[in-house]
Parts: sequence; C-alpha cells; structure tokens
Amino acid sequence: MRKDQNYIKLSNTKMLLDIIKDSRPISRADIAKVAGMSPTSITRMVSFLQQIGLVCETDIYSTGIGRRAVMLNIVADSAFTVGVHIDSTFIELCIINFEYTCIAMQKLPLTQPSYSAQDIALLAYEMYDSILSKKKINRTRILGIGIGVAGTVQYQTGLVSLSPQLLWNNVDIAKIFKEVFHLPVLVENDVKASIVGEKYIHKITDSTDTALLLIGSGVGVAATTGGYLIRGRQNTAGEIGHIVSSPNGILCDCGRIGCLQTYMAEKFLINRAQVFDSTVMTLYDIQSAFDKHTDWAVELMNICLDHFYLALDILTNLYNPAVIIIGGAVTTVFKKPISLAAERFIHTGFKPLISSSTVFIAEAGSCGCVQGSAILAFQKYIYNLLEQSDF
Repeated sequence: MRKDQNYIKLSNTKMLLDIIKDSRPISRADIAKVAGMSPTSITRMVSFLQQIGLVCETDIYSTGIGRRAVMLNIVADSAFTVGVHIDSTFIELCIINFEYTCIAMQKLPLTQPSYSAQDIALLAYEMYDSILSKKKINRTRILGIGIGVAGTVQYQTGLVSLSPQLLWNNVDIAKIFKEVFHLPVLVENDVKASIVGEKYIHKITDSTDTALLLIGSGVGVAATTGGYLIRGRQNTAGEIGHIVSSPNGILCDCGRIGCLQTYMAEKFLINRAQVFDSTVMTLYDIQSAFDKHTDWAVELMNICLDHFYLALDILTNLYNPAVIIIGGAVTTVFKKPISLAAERFIHTGFKPLISSSTVFIAEAGSCGCVQGSAILAFQKYIYNLLEQSDF
C-alpha cells in the first residue's frame, strides 16, 4: 500500500510540476483548478517542490476580485541537462536549464574518416568540462545527457544498432558515455531529436502535428502527432532516405542500390560532383559552381531537387502534417533552390493533403538536434529529483 501511495504522490507531483512549467506564473488556486485536486494537496506538493529548489514564489500577484494570490514559477537554474549531437563530421554539445534556455554551446569538427564511440565520448567530455568551468555551473545540478546520433537507435537501451555515417554497428553508446560522464544517458536518433528541438525553437505546440525533413549526411524524416514522436516498431519510422528510388543507381551506405539519399545527401552530392570536377571538396564548392551556372552543377542540383520533391511527396502522403520543417546541411547551403522547389510542391502537391499545411525552412545553423537531445533528457531526468527525494 505504501508503494502505491508513493507512486500516486509522485505522479501527482510530476503533473503539478508540468502545470507550473507550462502555465507560469500561476497561482496555487489555478493549479488546483487545472489539476482537479484539493487546495490542501496542492499546497503540500508546492512546498515540497520549493524545498528541493525546483519552484519558487514570484513578486507577481494575481489580479482581479478578492484576495491577491502569490504566483509560482520554476527556478530556471535549479537543474541542467547536456545535449550532444554526433554526426560524421562534427560533435556539437550544449547545456540547457529548466527553461530549456541554452546556457552554452560548442561545435567540434571531426577531421578523421572515422572515430570510435570511446573517442567521441572523450572529446565530448572535454567540451563539457570546458563549458562547466567557464560558466561556473554546479556539476551536482546536471541531471543527465541526451545524445542524438545519426543511424538506427534503440532508444530504450541506448544501443546504436547501425550508423552507416559513423561506421558503427551495435555500439552501446549509452554505456560508453555513462562510464565517461558518470551521468544518466538517453540516446535518440538524430532526426527524431531534431524535431523536438525545432518545435521548441519555432514555438510549435505539442498538439500541432509536425514533420521534419532533414537533408544532411543522410536523409530522414521525423514526425509527431498529438505531441508524441511516431517511432515505428524499431524506432526506424521515417527512414525515407533508404527508399529505393532508382534500382540502377549507385551503392548506398546501407548496402542497397539507388536509395533516395544517394541523390541528396552531402557525401553523395560531393562524390557525384567530383566525377566532373576533382577539386570539389565541400557543398559550398558545388554551390559556387551552381551559382555560375556550370552545366554539371545545374544538372546535379536538378536531380537533387527532383528527389527532394519526391521526399516531400512521400512525407506528406504518409503523415499529413499541419507543419513541415525542412532542415539539414544541404538545405542550409542550397536554401534558395530548395525553397523554390518547396513552393512548387505547395502549388502542385496532392491538394487534399498539402493545402492546409505550412512549409518552412529551418534557420541556417539550426541547433535543433543538440537542443532536442537536451530537452528529451530533461523531460526524462527531471523526475529523478522527485523520485530520489523524501515524500
């Protein structure tokens, strides 16, 4: 019975904390109305949250008829989480507080062809340690780490089953990071983490069904409905980059021939460009040739944009989202042609599905994945404080 009572108290306190965070500043009386609980219970739980430092009273008072009520808010710097984005060419790390405000961020280029997970964890820890020292953040207030990784991720266990970009196969990244950081670790697919971050950055409500098309080192889609990520049986829903669009195409990292991403993703665009110009090393080299109307660059981009249109069509027909976000390194570099192609899609796509959708391009240099990873970690690990505290 005692266990059941503690579980109910914990669940109610979690709900109370969410109400305060989502509706702050808010009075105890208004919390009671939203939660459907007695004022006595609310007062007791608020006192507990104040005691452990997550909630505070503000200098703001309620207005209107009757006795003025003290308003409550969360304590922004009462807790922090770390976000890490691991891709084939960089590591990005940030620290956010309880308001999901980014306190600091660093990005480290990866210059070698491949890195072990242990190497990545050690590099990430150096970045983390540097930020904590510079910002004078109390280490005991770090709740945990969220990691966004390109590839197939078992988010329940933290195992990266396959990451063609990183050349990883069955890597227990959660265990490795936990041993280095000595913190709880959550691991998520990079595109799924990105949509959480992008929705926060663009202030898209949980109730708004949203899809994100990310075109970078790979091509993937993430979608939410009713505030929940659409995962699929093995957390691989949205891997449209591995839909075969040309059976006679080139070899993909996954081992199949002619996958959609072989016409759109960064590495494949550069490899295709090098057939025509061996000096091409980056997407910006392709962009420069495209801006000069170089024949091979124009043809390359036309093929890329045709497949981009196909990706949008697949996304829209599968998920029918209210909002479509387009992001990733390729989108950033080729923002103008991709924006024009997206406009063409809006006018020519399947009207019953696209007519009510909003499509926009993510901001250049978007940190959606690293922030989304940190947010996911916060949503999971903030409650550890409640579970570890004495009710």
